[in-house]
Amino acid sequence: MMNTMNLNQITKNLKINEEKLSEMLAACGIDASSGTVTIGEAMALKQYAKEHENTPAQKAQNYLEKSAECCTIFVDTNQLLCDQFPDFLERVTPLLKKNGKKLLIPSGVLCEMQNLLFREEDLAEKVSSVMELLEQKEQEGVVAMVGNEGVTFADQQMLTIATCAMLSDTLMFLTKDNGLSEDILKVNDLNSVQGNKVFVNRINRYGYLSRYITAAEREAAAQGVSQLPPAC
Repeated sequence: MMNTMNLNQITKNLKINEEKLSEMLAACGIDASSGTVTIGEAMALKQYAKEHENTPAQKAQNYLEKSAECCTIFVDTNQLLCDQFPDFLERVTPLLKKNGKKLLIPSGVLCEMQNLLFREEDLAEKVSSVMELLEQKEQEGVVAMVGNEGVTFADQQMLTIATCAMLSDTLMFLTKDNGLSEDILKVNDLNSVQGNKVFVNRINRYGYLSRYITAAEREAAAQGVSQLPPAC
């Protein structure tokens, strides 16, 4: 019929996947069980996409989806123990499954977690809970440990991973350690190693990802603010 469009046309034109289209159909109250929508319904979907594409929540979700699709993600100890990690893991799990990827835990990080279980009484309960969660996700096939057992210094291990694994993969490291973040990002400037891009992010207070802002960027921003004229 001239007054209909099939769902493949919709996903192609709106540049969305089938899962996102299903969410939009439900939000707009459109029954597309026939595999098609009317032109009027297609316009409603277009308007819905336009209204929601620039919301902070949608931007955060889009960034998480792109990260899970394009990057191999490694997680530091401090990110496993942040309060928002369970929310992040819940959000990223279906994306990892969709892309056939896993959230990678360096063996040095696992060793640090095990040590904290015995050495830090205040953290013991949280560490135990996180390790149980990781084991569950390992069984689901979305979390895996990488590296040799017995590694005790996770920072050095992640720097080695960044230098070596970037030759074949686009990497993302999740850490709250500013020093480690700066060191990891420096591998992008190595003349002796040419590879893919390495990114550093951290889990934000909403359980999504935020790019690490480098010290140079923070300094430049501060200088920019200081150069502004005084308020009247």
